[in-house]
Amino acid sequence: MDNLQKILDKSSSEDALLFCNQKFSLEELVIRDGQKPRFENCVFEVTNGVCIRGEGTNPVFVGCSFCSLEGSALFIYDKGAASFFESDFSCEMYSSTICVENSDFRIMFKGCQIMGFPQALSVLNCQQILFDNCTFTGSAVDEYENVIKIIESNVDFDCCDFRNVDVPPFYHIKSKGVFSNCLFREIKEIEHVGFLFRSTSTGCNDKRKIIELLDSKNPIERIEQTKNTLFDFVDLYMTNCFYGNRFHGSVWEHARQVILYVMKKDHDWQDVLVALLLEVGMKNARAEGKQKLFGFIENSVKIANAWLLKFDFSKEERLSILRILEGYFEFFELKKKQSIYYVWTFVKSPMFSRLTLIAEAECLCTLKDDGIPWMDFNEILCDARVKKCLNSDIPAPVVSRKDFSSMNWDEKQLSIVLDLCHGYQIDHGIDSKEILVNFVLERMGWFAPKME
Repeated sequence: MDNLQKILDKSSSEDALLFCNQKFSLEELVIRDGQKPRFENCVFEVTNGVCIRGEGTNPVFVGCSFCSLEGSALFIYDKGAASFFESDFSCEMYSSTICVENSDFRIMFKGCQIMGFPQALSVLNCQQILFDNCTFTGSAVDEYENVIKIIESNVDFDCCDFRNVDVPPFYHIKSKGVFSNCLFREIKEIEHVGFLFRSTSTGCNDKRKIIELLDSKNPIERIEQTKNTLFDFVDLYMTNCFYGNRFHGSVWEHARQVILYVMKKDHDWQDVLVALLLEVGMKNARAEGKQKLFGFIENSVKIANAWLLKFDFSKEERLSILRILEGYFEFFELKKKQSIYYVWTFVKSPMFSRLTLIAEAECLCTLKDDGIPWMDFNEILCDARVKKCLNSDIPAPVVSRKDFSSMNWDEKQLSIVLDLCHGYQIDHGIDSKEILVNFVLERMGWFAPKME
């Protein structure tokens, strides 16, 4: 979209601009003067980078990718205001991929892939920069270069991975911050005055010990024996947390009962780990006043992710476990879902058998005042729509990739579009390819191509 800059230039700070599934190829993009656009699943190929400047400017980028051909991919300066990024960044020329200067506002990067040669990040005179679950990649070209440079700033890194960064990974002048649950290639290279390092490691080889322990005949005893070294979250969040009469005393006592039930069934180490981690966020949920039954899940996911990163579990292993934790609430909501396509894809997902096991264990180990299990999880499986989806295959999609060959979309955009088509087809009983293609393209603001 060549006129993106014109649209932004004509907008005011009051305009709510949303851009989805677009690809922008520009010389430069400037967001300024209090503008607050939101970009979702967009691709930015910008010769001289995306620039954010001016007080009150607050853009949001989710699922985007930035690639600069000559300058920095992202440049925030001149009091560039609060921003949120959940995107990937790369730079093809000799420059800093992300450059942030002179900002007093909070800027957050979450789940970003940041690649830079020789420099991935440069921060100067900034006070509230946070990198959460980000991965850095970079290689210095000589002894005078560092992949990360921080000068007179306050920068925090939470659950970030620096193992693909040359050591020493960064240098700083008159700066401070915290590295929490981060991974480095070498521990001895990360000692810096002004920065705190909490639960930071090289990932070590304790992962193998953990899997062996969880796969043993008596994982509960071995977890208790290694609480101080491998399972520190047990005492931090579980042994002194009590949540009413439904649990067997503390959250840890309840988790023990759930693990024992899981072990009676066909299981592996991941099932035991899910049973252990599911309610680890209960203590924080109560402290934050979340009294609803499932208010703890988001905290459990955050604590679990930090722990999995600390012990170097692979991305596939982390996602597998975290998706089960996140899906626990959705399992009990299946009967209420209006979309049959959602139910179908959910019960056919690889995680569903693990979810069924943990749901069964939780229901039978969580009791009402009269000692009866708080819920019969079989009610979910016996629901007519759920049974239909479990016992039959998802109808094949009518629309295929070739129907969008003229759109020049990348793999991520194409996947979103095909999923929309398939869902609309099943939920509304439509088998016309032309209707499905037109529906999706009109929804995304494109003109439909002619059908073959």
